Amino acid sequence: MEQTMIITNNPKVNEKYHDSKTVKFLEGTYLDVLLAARNIVHKGGVLLTHPLSSSLKPNETPYKSLLVAQNKEEVDLKSIDLIENSIATAQKFGSHPKEMAIKKREDYKLIDLDLFDHVMDKI
Repeated sequence: MEQTMIITNNPKVNEKYHDSKTVKFLEGTYLDVLLAARNIVHKGGVLLTHPLSSSLKPNETPYKSLLVAQNKEEVDLKSIDLIENSIATAQKFGSHPKEMAIKKREDYKLIDLDLFDHVMDKI
């Protein structure tokens, strides 16, 4: 049976979905979310959302939320290729600035939540 999991470092996504979905909440970076997704994909998981969705580059936002399916019997080569290329892209861009105004952080949390809500509405 296919189960889905949300991997996120966005407290707003965690807060909204933790009661109704399996959420892996990370106190980490955008790249940490991608690396956690890679670990699941290499164990047979399938990416259900694109790791580099939106017009925001990985170095522009500190928050990312992904949806993955778990418990697949076969390794999904498309998901492996996608997550590995996304990690390489995120590393190329570097990380977001450590110092960011609280207001700006809240804006990025809302953007990520809004993007994720649109995906969840379609599933």
